[in-house]
Amino acid sequence: MKKYILIISILLLVLFCFLYPIQNPKIVNLTETFLPMSSQHFFGTDDLGRDIFSLIIIGFRRTILVILASNILSVFIGVPLGIISAYFGGIFKQIIRLIANLCMSIPSFIVALILTMLVGQSPVYIGFALGVYGIGTFVYQSEFLTEQLLEKEFILFEKLSGTSSFNILFRFILPCHSEHIMTLMASQGTSVILSYASLTFIGLGSDITTPDWGSLLFQYRFYIVEHPLLILWPTLAILLLSVTMYILFDYSKQKKSRKEIVYD
Repeated sequence: MKKYILIISILLLVLFCFLYPIQNPKIVNLTETFLPMSSQHFFGTDDLGRDIFSLIIIGFRRTILVILASNILSVFIGVPLGIISAYFGGIFKQIIRLIANLCMSIPSFIVALILTMLVGQSPVYIGFALGVYGIGTFVYQSEFLTEQLLEKEFILFEKLSGTSSFNILFRFILPCHSEHIMTLMASQGTSVILSYASLTFIGLGSDITTPDWGSLLFQYRFYIVEHPLLILWPTLAILLLSVTMYILFDYSKQKKSRKEIVYD
Protein backbone atom coordinates (compact mmCIF):
# COMPACT_ATOMS: atom_id res chain seq x y z
CA MET A 1 0.00 0.00 0.00
CA LYS A 2 2.81 2.42 0.91
CA LYS A 3 4.45 1.67 -2.42
CA TYR A 4 1.40 2.72 -4.40
CA ILE A 5 0.86 5.86 -2.30
CA LEU A 6 4.46 6.89 -2.90
CA ILE A 7 4.32 6.20 -6.63
CA ILE A 8 0.98 7.98 -7.06
CA SER A 9 2.25 11.00 -5.11
CA ILE A 10 5.34 11.24 -7.31
CA LEU A 11 3.31 10.86 -10.50
CA LEU A 12 0.90 13.58 -9.37
CA LEU A 13 3.83 15.88 -8.59
CA VAL A 14 5.37 15.27 -12.02
CA LEU A 15 1.99 15.78 -13.71
CA PHE A 16 1.45 19.03 -11.80
CA CYS A 17 4.86 20.38 -12.77
CA PHE A 18 4.36 19.54 -16.44
CA LEU A 19 0.81 20.95 -16.63
CA TYR A 20 1.13 23.98 -14.36
CA PRO A 21 0.74 27.21 -16.42
CA ILE A 22 4.04 28.94 -15.73
CA GLN A 23 5.08 32.46 -16.59
CA ASN A 24 7.42 32.97 -19.52
CA PRO A 25 10.95 32.76 -18.07
CA LYS A 26 12.40 34.82 -20.92
CA ILE A 27 10.34 37.89 -20.00
CA VAL A 28 12.49 40.35 -18.06
CA ASN A 29 10.85 43.00 -15.88
CA LEU A 30 13.44 45.22 -14.19
CA THR A 31 10.71 47.10 -12.32
CA GLU A 32 9.80 43.96 -10.33
CA THR A 33 13.18 42.66 -9.22
CA PHE A 34 13.66 40.90 -5.88
CA LEU A 35 9.96 40.90 -5.02
CA PRO A 36 9.03 38.90 -1.90
CA MET A 37 6.82 35.81 -1.90
CA SER A 38 3.19 36.55 -2.82
CA SER A 39 0.12 35.00 -4.43
CA GLN A 40 1.41 36.14 -7.83
CA HIS A 41 4.99 35.02 -7.26
CA PHE A 42 5.09 32.06 -4.86
CA PHE A 43 8.88 32.20 -4.49
CA GLY A 44 9.28 35.88 -5.34
CA THR A 45 11.24 37.25 -8.29
CA ASP A 46 14.94 37.30 -9.11
CA ASP A 47 17.38 40.00 -10.19
CA LEU A 48 15.75 40.18 -13.64
CA GLY A 49 12.18 40.26 -12.37
CA ARG A 50 11.48 36.68 -13.43
CA ASP A 51 9.12 34.47 -11.44
CA ILE A 52 11.35 32.08 -9.47
CA PHE A 53 8.63 29.45 -9.05
CA SER A 54 8.30 29.20 -12.84
CA LEU A 55 12.06 28.86 -13.18
CA ILE A 56 12.12 26.05 -10.60
CA ILE A 57 9.28 24.25 -12.40
CA ILE A 58 11.13 24.44 -15.74
CA GLY A 59 14.28 23.17 -14.06
CA PHE A 60 12.28 20.26 -12.66
CA ARG A 61 10.94 19.36 -16.11
CA ARG A 62 14.39 19.38 -17.63
CA THR A 63 15.88 17.35 -14.77
CA ILE A 64 13.15 14.71 -15.13
CA LEU A 65 13.92 14.46 -18.86
CA VAL A 66 17.60 13.92 -18.04
CA ILE A 67 16.76 11.18 -15.51
CA LEU A 68 14.44 9.42 -17.97
CA ALA A 69 16.93 9.64 -20.84
CA SER A 70 19.83 8.31 -18.78
CA ASN A 71 17.81 5.41 -17.38
CA ILE A 72 16.29 4.50 -20.74
CA LEU A 73 19.76 4.27 -22.30
CA SER A 74 21.19 2.27 -19.39
CA VAL A 75 18.25 -0.14 -19.13
CA PHE A 76 17.67 -0.85 -22.82
CA ILE A 77 21.36 -1.47 -23.49
CA GLY A 78 22.74 -2.69 -20.18
CA VAL A 79 20.06 -5.21 -19.16
CA PRO A 80 19.90 -7.17 -22.45
CA LEU A 81 23.69 -7.25 -22.68
CA GLY A 82 23.99 -8.51 -19.11
CA ILE A 83 21.43 -11.26 -19.71
CA ILE A 84 23.11 -12.35 -22.95
CA SER A 85 26.52 -12.33 -21.25
CA ALA A 86 25.37 -14.68 -18.49
CA TYR A 87 23.24 -16.93 -20.68
CA PHE A 88 25.64 -17.57 -23.54
CA GLY A 89 28.98 -16.95 -21.79
CA GLY A 90 32.25 -17.54 -23.63
CA ILE A 91 33.25 -14.92 -26.16
CA PHE A 92 29.95 -13.09 -25.64
CA LYS A 93 30.76 -12.54 -21.97
CA GLN A 94 34.27 -11.32 -22.75
CA ILE A 95 33.11 -8.81 -25.36
CA ILE A 96 30.18 -7.54 -23.28
CA ARG A 97 32.33 -7.16 -20.17
CA LEU A 98 34.83 -5.21 -22.25
CA ILE A 99 32.03 -2.88 -23.36
CA ALA A 100 30.80 -2.54 -19.77
CA ASN A 101 34.27 -1.71 -18.47
CA LEU A 102 34.73 0.82 -21.26
CA CYS A 103 31.43 2.53 -20.39
CA MET A 104 32.36 2.68 -16.72
CA SER A 105 35.81 4.09 -17.44
CA ILE A 106 34.64 6.99 -19.62
CA PRO A 107 33.96 10.15 -17.53
CA SER A 108 30.36 11.27 -17.98
CA PHE A 109 31.45 14.90 -18.01
CA ILE A 110 33.65 14.28 -21.06
CA VAL A 111 30.83 12.51 -22.93
CA ALA A 112 28.43 15.32 -22.00
CA LEU A 113 30.89 17.93 -23.24
CA ILE A 114 31.39 16.14 -26.57
CA LEU A 115 27.65 15.67 -27.11
CA THR A 116 27.02 19.32 -26.23
CA MET A 117 29.49 20.41 -28.91
CA LEU A 118 28.08 17.99 -31.50
CA VAL A 119 24.30 18.15 -31.05
CA GLY A 120 23.67 21.17 -28.83
CA GLN A 121 22.54 21.68 -25.27
CA SER A 122 19.55 19.39 -24.79
CA PRO A 123 18.50 17.61 -21.57
CA VAL A 124 17.84 14.41 -23.55
CA TYR A 125 21.35 14.27 -24.99
CA ILE A 126 22.89 15.17 -21.64
CA GLY A 127 20.82 12.35 -20.13
CA PHE A 128 22.20 9.93 -22.71
CA ALA A 129 25.72 11.08 -21.87
CA LEU A 130 25.17 10.54 -18.15
CA GLY A 131 23.55 7.18 -18.86
CA VAL A 132 26.65 5.78 -20.56
CA TYR A 133 28.31 5.04 -17.23
CA GLY A 134 25.15 3.30 -16.01
CA ILE A 135 25.31 0.81 -18.88
CA GLY A 136 28.23 -0.95 -17.22
CA THR A 137 26.43 -1.10 -13.86
CA PHE A 138 23.29 -2.55 -15.42
CA VAL A 139 25.35 -5.08 -17.39
CA TYR A 140 27.10 -6.47 -14.31
CA GLN A 141 23.97 -6.50 -12.14
CA SER A 142 21.88 -8.20 -14.83
CA GLU A 143 24.63 -10.70 -15.51
CA PHE A 144 24.89 -11.60 -11.82
CA LEU A 145 21.13 -12.05 -11.42
CA THR A 146 20.86 -14.09 -14.62
CA GLU A 147 23.61 -16.43 -13.47
CA GLN A 148 21.62 -17.04 -10.29
CA LEU A 149 18.43 -17.65 -12.26
CA LEU A 150 20.12 -20.15 -14.56
CA GLU A 151 20.65 -22.41 -11.56
CA LYS A 152 16.94 -22.46 -10.72
CA GLU A 153 15.00 -25.64 -11.39
CA PHE A 154 12.32 -23.99 -13.52
CA ILE A 155 14.96 -22.69 -15.95
CA LEU A 156 16.64 -26.10 -16.14
CA PHE A 157 13.24 -27.67 -16.77
CA GLU A 158 12.53 -25.27 -19.64
CA LYS A 159 15.92 -26.05 -21.19
CA LEU A 160 15.33 -29.80 -20.95
CA SER A 161 11.85 -29.34 -22.41
CA GLY A 162 13.35 -27.85 -25.55
CA THR A 163 12.18 -24.28 -24.98
CA SER A 164 14.06 -21.89 -27.24
CA SER A 165 16.67 -19.58 -25.78
CA PHE A 166 14.62 -16.58 -26.92
CA ASN A 167 11.58 -17.70 -24.92
CA ILE A 168 13.66 -18.53 -21.86
CA LEU A 169 15.32 -15.13 -21.93
CA PHE A 170 12.24 -13.00 -22.51
CA ARG A 171 9.49 -15.05 -20.86
CA PHE A 172 11.25 -16.29 -17.75
CA ILE A 173 14.52 -14.48 -17.08
CA LEU A 174 13.77 -10.87 -18.08
CA PRO A 175 10.60 -10.51 -15.93
CA CYS A 176 12.62 -11.50 -12.85
CA HIS A 177 14.79 -8.42 -13.34
CA SER A 178 11.98 -5.90 -12.82
CA GLU A 179 12.62 -5.13 -9.14
CA HIS A 180 16.39 -5.00 -9.60
CA ILE A 181 15.93 -2.64 -12.55
CA MET A 182 13.71 -0.32 -10.50
CA THR A 183 16.29 -0.26 -7.70
CA LEU A 184 19.13 0.57 -10.08
CA MET A 185 17.05 3.23 -11.86
CA ALA A 186 16.26 4.99 -8.59
CA SER A 187 19.91 4.79 -7.55
CA GLN A 188 21.10 6.16 -10.88
CA GLY A 189 18.45 8.88 -10.76
CA THR A 190 19.96 10.28 -7.57
CA SER A 191 23.45 10.54 -9.05
CA VAL A 192 22.11 11.94 -12.33
CA ILE A 193 20.34 14.79 -10.51
CA LEU A 194 23.59 15.88 -8.87
CA SER A 195 25.65 15.37 -12.02
CA TYR A 196 23.25 17.38 -14.16
CA ALA A 197 23.14 20.19 -11.59
CA SER A 198 26.95 20.24 -11.61
CA LEU A 199 27.09 20.31 -15.41
CA THR A 200 24.62 23.17 -15.68
CA PHE A 201 26.39 25.05 -12.89
CA ILE A 202 29.60 25.16 -14.93
CA GLY A 203 27.68 25.82 -18.15
CA LEU A 204 27.96 22.45 -19.92
CA GLY A 205 24.36 21.25 -19.73
CA SER A 206 22.55 24.35 -20.95
CA ASP A 207 23.08 27.94 -22.00
CA ILE A 208 22.88 30.76 -19.50
CA THR A 209 19.32 31.70 -20.52
CA THR A 210 17.95 28.24 -19.71
CA PRO A 211 16.55 27.98 -16.16
CA ASP A 212 18.20 24.77 -14.99
CA TRP A 213 18.74 24.41 -11.26
CA GLY A 214 22.51 24.39 -11.61
CA SER A 215 22.56 27.46 -13.86
CA LEU A 216 20.24 29.28 -11.43
CA LEU A 217 22.69 28.56 -8.61
CA PHE A 218 25.48 29.95 -10.78
CA GLN A 219 23.53 33.14 -11.55
CA TYR A 220 22.30 33.71 -8.00
CA ARG A 221 25.63 33.11 -6.25
CA PHE A 222 26.31 36.86 -6.30
CA TYR A 223 23.25 37.53 -4.14
CA ILE A 224 23.86 34.92 -1.43
CA VAL A 225 24.25 37.63 1.24
CA GLU A 226 21.67 40.24 0.20
CA HIS A 227 19.03 37.81 -1.10
CA PRO A 228 19.75 34.30 0.27
CA LEU A 229 16.33 32.98 -0.80
CA LEU A 230 17.49 33.10 -4.42
CA ILE A 231 20.04 30.40 -3.61
CA LEU A 232 17.67 28.54 -1.29
CA TRP A 233 14.97 27.62 -3.84
CA PRO A 234 17.11 25.77 -6.43
CA THR A 235 19.12 24.18 -3.61
CA LEU A 236 15.94 22.88 -1.97
CA ALA A 237 14.69 21.61 -5.34
CA ILE A 238 17.87 19.58 -5.90
CA LEU A 239 17.80 18.30 -2.32
CA LEU A 240 14.12 17.28 -2.32
CA LEU A 241 14.27 15.49 -5.67
CA SER A 242 17.48 13.69 -4.65
CA VAL A 243 15.93 12.61 -1.34
CA THR A 244 12.81 11.40 -3.16
CA MET A 245 14.90 9.28 -5.52
CA TYR A 246 16.89 7.95 -2.56
CA ILE A 247 13.66 6.97 -0.77
CA LEU A 248 12.56 5.10 -3.88
CA PHE A 249 15.94 3.39 -4.07
CA ASP A 250 15.91 2.49 -0.38
CA TYR A 251 12.35 1.18 -0.54
CA SER A 252 13.08 -0.94 -3.61
CA LYS A 253 16.27 -2.25 -2.00
CA GLN A 254 14.47 -3.25 1.20
CA LYS A 255 11.69 -4.94 -0.73
CA LYS A 256 14.17 -6.80 -2.90
CA SER A 257 16.11 -8.01 0.13
CA ARG A 258 12.94 -9.34 1.75
CA LYS A 259 11.66 -11.09 -1.33
CA GLU A 260 13.40 -14.10 -2.83
CA ILE A 261 13.13 -14.85 -6.52
CA VAL A 262 10.06 -16.81 -7.39
CA TYR A 263 9.88 -20.13 -9.24
CA ASP A 264 12.13 -22.03 -6.83
